[in-house]
Amino acid sequence: MKKQLGATSVLANPRKWIVLKQPRISWSTARMALMAALWLLIPLGVHAQVKVSANELRGLQLQREPDLIIVDVRSPNDFALGHIQGARNIPSSDILKAGLSKDARVIVYCGEDACPLSDGAAKQLASAGYKKVFLLASGFSGWLTASYPAMKDATTPPAPTIPSRFAGKVPKDALPLDVRPAKEFLAGHLPGARSLPLEELAARLSELPKDRELLVYDRLTDRSHKAALTLRAAGFNVSELAGGLAAWAHRGLPLEVRGP
Repeated sequence: MKKQLGATSVLANPRKWIVLKQPRISWSTARMALMAALWLLIPLGVHAQVKVSANELRGLQLQREPDLIIVDVRSPNDFALGHIQGARNIPSSDILKAGLSKDARVIVYCGEDACPLSDGAAKQLASAGYKKVFLLASGFSGWLTASYPAMKDATTPPAPTIPSRFAGKVPKDALPLDVRPAKEFLAGHLPGARSLPLEELAARLSELPKDRELLVYDRLTDRSHKAALTLRAAGFNVSELAGGLAAWAHRGLPLEVRGP
């Protein structure tokens, strides 16, 4: 009779270990298996460190992957001058405010391969619970080198970049401008802020000083950004409060309650 070896006896006597020969596989086969694991399964704890090539990204585009999101984290100016076909422009500082689906495959890129913007954005997404985050190896320059389709907007001037001020770092000479509805302003606002709802902004620009920086904020950042663009177009020195009033309150910073 053949004697069977139990797990205990094998561990107790190393001489009884059974070594199985592993079949040899080619590098191309191993690479295909790895990519299949990366795209079809959830990457196992490597998140932002995984890179895809321009060839692999183009293949996903041609396959019309339904859950693919390509994110260009460069400035709006650079994006307008040229970007990957189908990409969305989301600056690195706004990546967590974009509302991207956590079920999507997100490929992040900037101009070159070694870019702190794309690396930082990918790490932010991974830390926020996104499981399928990838970096585009060689960035946009590598995409152009491969002669893959790129888009550019040469007819429409790029939107101006609005600088951000982080909560708690408001310059002393800046005027906080609250563009929420007046009722929300009365409930609490930044110290020294002036109330000017977004809906009334265009008609009341003459009430604002042009010799001071205007720090615009709202409960929702898309509203404050619209206000900032309107002010910038009118020649004002403007910045946005990063994260809006929610970020300010979250840090426990002071609020005033008074009339407009």
